[in-house]
Amino acid sequence: KDSPEYFAITLEVTSKLDALITEVKAMWEERQAALALPLDMGCFFQVDTLVQPFTQITLQVGLANLDVDARLGEFARQYAPELFPEEQRFEAWLPVSLYEFEVEVTNPTMVQSNDEQEILTGSGSVQSNVAPQGCGFERCWEFATYAAPYAERSLADRAAVSKGLAIVTQMTEGVMADLTAAQQYAIGRNDRPRQPNQVVFLFTLNRTIREDAPPTSPPVVGQSLPITQTLVVRGPQGYDFEEDCTVLIEVADVFG
Repeated sequence: KDSPEYFAITLEVTSKLDALITEVKAMWEERQAALALPLDMGCFFQVDTLVQPFTQITLQVGLANLDVDARLGEFARQYAPELFPEEQRFEAWLPVSLYEFEVEVTNPTMVQSNDEQEILTGSGSVQSNVAPQGCGFERCWEFATYAAPYAERSLADRAAVSKGLAIVTQMTEGVMADLTAAQQYAIGRNDRPRQPNQVVFLFTLNRTIREDAPPTSPPVVGQSLPITQTLVVRGPQGYDFEEDCTVLIEVADVFG
């Protein structure tokens, strides 16, 4: 132990350890600043063989998906304990903070609406074998945290719910028409800066939605449709339209 070789090796190991500690501390602090979840956290999705009206993913601190993340978490707690509150230095904890995370997912196969609906009393609580509810819409996402051990299902905080999203299909087509020179002349097309212009759009829908009328009640000729539907066209910044713009729909009106 007193040999020069031993001291040289010890010095080299200590130097490399210090460098590794510095690197891990910087990485951990960078993740905290970015509102990232701890490194030693894993995400698990288990396909349930039971038929239930919801899907569920589980994020568990201390059970990382990658072995290297688990080792880094253990290393940080052992060699950089100042990164953690005193009571959280020897266990995997999720400190109180704001977190952002992204999960890859495949959408449901069927089109699904997400209309507003009344919030029923008690609908915001976690219930087994019941779809998340209480967000004011048909489809909700529910967030709940549990104390260890998870098997006891003991809530650590009151669960939160958030509005979900509708599952829709993309319209078949939506383009700005590619006009011939003769057609552009016929409609008065003028692409110069700040000049009045005429543009032609084409779109094709792949399904019809009558939001407020039962499908068994077709519209009667001569009467207003019992629904109002909206088509929104967004384009590059800089174009100006009349506040009450005029839309021509007859081919003879468009092309003369």
